[in-house]
Amino acid sequence: LIRSQRFDLVFMDVHMPGMDGYTAIRKIREWETQTTQARTPIVVLSSDDLDTQRRCAAQSGCSGYMRKPIRNQD
Repeated sequence: LIRSQRFDLVFMDVHMPGMDGYTAIRKIREWETQTTQARTPIVVLSSDDLDTQRRCAAQSGCSGYMRKPIRNQD
């Protein structure tokens, strides 16, 4: 979808069948770089521990992360 239209923000689940969210983010970032597209803000949604989220988020190129379940104050 990201190749066919622009999004203001993408919320990416980490644990998905077929391809995990971090791999999907890396592929999106590679495509954006190759095609000189502006970087789409991507926020990871995960119930993984925060250390894992921080490390994997930084390695994949995501813009931020939120822990699930999401609370109203978040």
